[in-house]
Amino acid sequence: MHGVLAPNHLYIKHIDEKGQWVNVELTNAGFPRDQWIIKELAISVEAIKQGTYMTPLTEKQSIAFAMFDLACAYRFQHGYDTFLLKIMNTALTYYPKCVPLLMIKANFFRAICLTELKKAHPDIAFVKNNYDLYKNNQGTIDQLGYKDMPAELYEDWVKSVEREKIKRRGLPAK
Repeated sequence: MHGVLAPNHLYIKHIDEKGQWVNVELTNAGFPRDQWIIKELAISVEAIKQGTYMTPLTEKQSIAFAMFDLACAYRFQHGYDTFLLKIMNTALTYYPKCVPLLMIKANFFRAICLTELKKAHPDIAFVKNNYDLYKNNQGTIDQLGYKDMPAELYEDWVKSVEREKIKRRGLPAK
């Protein structure tokens, strides 16, 4: 059994008794086909080719992705600091194509630039260096085939998951 990333989502893939990969979607207790996931989550062909999405995670990648959750919790409590950067860099060593980690790292560089710019006498060299790191990170994310999912598409997906849950429970649809 393996975790698998999709934009803003994690699902499970496992090999069934026939030796075929099966997707397990715990959000709606379903078994969606790859085509449904690609369509509903607007996954680009480039992201699939790059192995950014829909590729079963290795054990090390799974641990690195768990570090993303830890980094988010740490950031929520302590903000953007050098320890957060260490968490992200360590995790990215084991899972360099992890878009969520790359995004929080890009946000780190952006946040420290904005904080510096609010000072009475900002260190412009510091801002330029970190802005370059931000742009580099964004470039990596783009190269991995990431595309922002339109808000309306995400809302439609959430609604379809809810409809599927209701359908599976045998309740009348709203």
